[in-house]
Amino acid sequence: GIKKQTKTKERDLSKENNQIGLNNSLQDSSISRTRTGEDLANVLTAIGQQRDDFLVDDAQAFDVARRALMEETAAGGATDTGLGQQAIGQQQDDRNRSSDRQMNEFRNQEAAKQLLATRTIDDLALSDTRSKQKKGQDDKAVDIDFEGYMSSLANEEKGFRLQNELD
Repeated sequence: GIKKQTKTKERDLSKENNQIGLNNSLQDSSISRTRTGEDLANVLTAIGQQRDDFLVDDAQAFDVARRALMEETAAGGATDTGLGQQAIGQQQDDRNRSSDRQMNEFRNQEAAKQLLATRTIDDLALSDTRSKQKKGQDDKAVDIDFEGYMSSLANEEKGFRLQNELD
């Protein structure tokens, strides 16, 4: 009767709430994954722009410094000497070392951002899995409660019938 219908509705509502909770959790994870991807793309674009700006600025600064050194070397008459060539080569080596260090820094920044994004995506996937497991366990608990109640109700009805037969 009414008790059975009420308990059935309670069970159905509990399962519906479990599903809503799971859907919300999965939707939140999906939004976070999308935002993480967008944020990563934006950061990598910004780092790429910084790298490009550095390369342009570095090349321009090197050209100015190279011209100044060439003029100084020429004014001193050392353009074709070993010392003049050594100074020019040293300037190039110094610039390459400095540029390499900066480029490594850009690559390290990109790698760190990609690692952070990958970990975030992995954490969200784990959260999704755990949310699904929790929903399954919650549904089982609802079913166990429902079955226990129905069994108890059946025993109660059986006892009531026996009592009526005895009376």
